[in-house]
Amino acid sequence: MKGLSVNDVFSTREEAEKALAEHAVRNNLNYDLEETPKSVAVLCKGREEFGCEARVVAQLRKKDGVFVVKRVRLAHKCPAVTSKYGSPDEMVRTEVHRVIGDRNARIGEVISILADMNIKMGYFSVWKAMRQGDETEKENIKEGLAGENGKGDLFDRALEELSREFLELNPDAAARYRGKMFFFSFPSYLEILVPIVEIRIYKRTEGFVILGVLRDPAWFPVVYSCVVSDLADRDDAFGYFVDSMPSLFFLVDFDVHLIRVLKEKDREFFVKTRDICKFYYNRGKSIDAVEDVWNKCNNDREWSTPELAFIDRKRYLKNCCEVDMLGLQNTSECDVEFIGLGIFNLPFFDCINAILKLISDNLKQRKKINLGEGKHLFGNNVISRIEKNTSMEVADSFYNVDLQNQTCTCGRFQEFLIPCPHACKKILDSGEDPYLYVSDLYSKARLLKLRDVVPVVDLPVKCQSDRNLLKRGPGRPKKILVREPPVVVRS
Repeated sequence: MKGLSVNDVFSTREEAEKALAEHAVRNNLNYDLEETPKSVAVLCKGREEFGCEARVVAQLRKKDGVFVVKRVRLAHKCPAVTSKYGSPDEMVRTEVHRVIGDRNARIGEVISILADMNIKMGYFSVWKAMRQGDETEKENIKEGLAGENGKGDLFDRALEELSREFLELNPDAAARYRGKMFFFSFPSYLEILVPIVEIRIYKRTEGFVILGVLRDPAWFPVVYSCVVSDLADRDDAFGYFVDSMPSLFFLVDFDVHLIRVLKEKDREFFVKTRDICKFYYNRGKSIDAVEDVWNKCNNDREWSTPELAFIDRKRYLKNCCEVDMLGLQNTSECDVEFIGLGIFNLPFFDCINAILKLISDNLKQRKKINLGEGKHLFGNNVISRIEKNTSMEVADSFYNVDLQNQTCTCGRFQEFLIPCPHACKKILDSGEDPYLYVSDLYSKARLLKLRDVVPVVDLPVKCQSDRNLLKRGPGRPKKILVREPPVVVRS
């Protein structure tokens, strides 16, 4: 019997359904039937577990009411072994048992075993396949021993196991979860790096990712903490993020909602000067006016405006702040570029695991440094400042420099913990190297003290370049069709 081809026509929906189903059976397609008012389709059952795109689709032609075959795609992404089993779950359990026997394995380890067989599945799909048939797991679900909210559903049980795996692999880390939110952090990093946490928030398709970022000695970002949320309420996710950490000093953007949450929770914070300037620039202020705002934030003690009146001056005026920020309040936006934006839109569990893997890989790569002496111990944030300070002409006696206590009456030496121009002159006049007077906080050797992050799923992460997300094709944009929600009929 002849198979289906594109543009084959069927006079009724019932004929189309029958023809598509028969074609699927002849081609060993284990399928679900999906119907909408304007289409009929048979879809491979492996589309959720394996991202398989095998399908046959017929669409309604408006002018004469017939159904026309528009797509015949029979190439599978599903592993070849799936055809031997009744379901993906059965396939996973059998194939894994064949490799490891009765040994109890972590879900992350099982995912790696499957990947070696060219079977790509997400964490939650593997967890369900491995654990739903487990008698101990069934008993746990009945007792409802899962999560802070006491719910015993599958999602909570999987989240509990993910948390347990993460802590077993990273005993110095912290992790907790609530509902559809998962938090992790690395508390030991606070003892090694400057304990000022900058907050970055990224939108997911459903929910948010919130990162707490520290700066390494070269002022590059190091992820200290993270919340991945599958909930639409950003303030709820941010509140949980803040509650999950000890009393810390936060650097935040000029975001009224975030500031309100921090005030309600009585947390210490400072609004980034660059973001305040950006706020006024976007409101049409001139360059000179924005520069004046910058100078006021960095040098004044009394300045205020109606837009900033709802927070204390110590939250946006550097000279009123009680915390030494080392100039971090003036740094540019701290985007964690090694985690591509596409990662945040992965399914919940896979998003968490991908973030952990990318954090791990990035830290390992940055630890591959050759430590030298003098300037080679430091990053460009120090080298550029020292080179600038040593090239400046300085009056001999206007400022008083105390090299032993590393202070200068100009205030810059003690503010940045890097020799100011006056200190550099005195150091060079005495025949010494200015880099000997730079604080150990800036030494790249501190990177080596950071504990490695062990990912739960240790597989390479394909990360699409963010630049590709911004591309636009040539010509007129395509018309966007409004599609009805599908009705899936399980065969």
